[in-house]
Amino acid sequence: MFKKYLRLFDDAHYATQQYKYFSLNQWKWFLNLYQDIFRPIDKCIFQWYFDAGNYFTVLSLKEDSNIGIYGLLKMNISIDTKKVNAYLCHNVGIKKEYSGKGLFQFIGEKGLTNILTSDNLALGFPNRASKKGHMRLGWEEIGSMQFIAYASDNVKESFSDDTYHFDKVQEFPQNINELTSATESLFSLRVYKDSDFLNWRKSKPSTQYDIYLIKEKESKNLVGYLVLKEYTEKNERRLHLVDFLFKNTDVLNSLIVFVRKYYENNYYDMLNTWIAADSVYKDFFLKQGFFVQDDIPVYPIILFQKEQRFNFDNIDRNKIFFTLFDNDVF
Repeated sequence: MFKKYLRLFDDAHYATQQYKYFSLNQWKWFLNLYQDIFRPIDKCIFQWYFDAGNYFTVLSLKEDSNIGIYGLLKMNISIDTKKVNAYLCHNVGIKKEYSGKGLFQFIGEKGLTNILTSDNLALGFPNRASKKGHMRLGWEEIGSMQFIAYASDNVKESFSDDTYHFDKVQEFPQNINELTSATESLFSLRVYKDSDFLNWRKSKPSTQYDIYLIKEKESKNLVGYLVLKEYTEKNERRLHLVDFLFKNTDVLNSLIVFVRKYYENNYYDMLNTWIAADSVYKDFFLKQGFFVQDDIPVYPIILFQKEQRFNFDNIDRNKIFFTLFDNDVF
């Protein structure tokens, strides 16, 4: 639901426009606008967004230039096992000289009003700078995400991964959809990722991911998957566990063992992943040597609905499940 917010501007001086693709000329000013707000970025990243179904709301001064953007990417989420059409809120910003007037909320109101229906939800993982702006508009915080990293000295129990086989693949197979459906009851809130979504997500330009399917050794049944990303930061070789899914906690334990061994055998300097702060599944990582990275900011999980169709108070905070793949940054 939208809240009233401070408006230190005259609506008559501003206009918004929604785009689901850009012409050649529009690409030029959009990329310049993005650079002015954030940083230089390659056009191919946004072409990738549009491949999945994306809208950018652009805020402009009527007599002058474009000054703000608000991205909404199509996706599905599962809330209490119900599949809901939704949008990921991403790449939201206003030129610095126009901040503090309420224009952040204004472009959000226009974007959400024009794109969402009463049956849709919007999902976001804002940074500290933008969280207040979202909350003032009417978004609701329902949890938070933490980075957790691995340290071998922290391992509390001994685990084996003899039951499952890990197959490296280039694409996600169609039967991922069956696994996604079969795991609905494990989670109260998550992004609903079928094979089409996952194959789009792993195709992010200039990014390399390693995909492993987890299968029972005897039956060859698919019981999980994981996705790894290698990157370099501060002259260190680091490893992200960017996405994973498991049919049960036995699979989760074996998944964590596999990732630990992969990290150790390839001599990385860091291994980390993202998990909901209150998740019951975080304990499985903590027992196998992971710890909360207090030096990295916590990211709130926020939801928005135009009407009171969903009761967010009923979401079981202990079963919220998101991964780094659910945040377009990684």
